[in-house]
Formats: sequence, structure tokens, C-alpha cells
Amino acid sequence: MWQKSIYDQGTRQDINRERQHDELMAYMRQSDQLRHMDAHIERNLLAYDKNQTRRHLDYYVGVPNVENPPYADYIQLPPYEPGMPRQPMPQVHGSMWLT
Repeated sequence: MWQKSIYDQGTRQDINRERQHDELMAYMRQSDQLRHMDAHIERNLLAYDKNQTRRHLDYYVGVPNVENPPYADYIQLPPYEPGMPRQPMPQVHGSMWLT
């Protein structure tokens, strides 16, 4: 009889150890994913910071911020009237202003 109780206790301990191991592995997988995500965000922020620094230095060197800006005809715009939510703006696609 005591052999069966020892066997049952050992089986319970094995099951406990397996569950603890599975939980530990799940935790390590989750923390690994978070670490990779943090590294990805950090790389993006560094690239953004380098781009801003380059633009800042280019501005003080005299490089134009917008190369070959599109011609905007302000004469064709309707006049601004009081009560309008904003002043009329020429139709210029945003991608033309990117550097």
C-alpha cells in the first residue's frame, strides 16, 4: 500500500514539475518577444533621430528642405471670407513636399 502512495506522490511531483517548466518556457517566450519588439522600436527611433539630425544639419548648411517644390498658383484661389473655417489652400499633393 505504501508503495502506491509513494508512486502517486512522485507522479504528482512530476506533473507539478512539468507544469512549472511549461509556465517558465511560456514566460521566457513572451519576454523574448517583448525584447525583440523593444529592439525593433529602438531601431526605428534611432533611424528617426538620425533623419531629424540630418535635416537639422542640412538646414544650417543651406540645403533646401523641399527640393524642386511644385508651383502653387495662389492667384486662382477664391478670396478668404469671414466665417470660413480656414483660408483657401492650393491643391498640392503631400508627397511632392517630401524629401
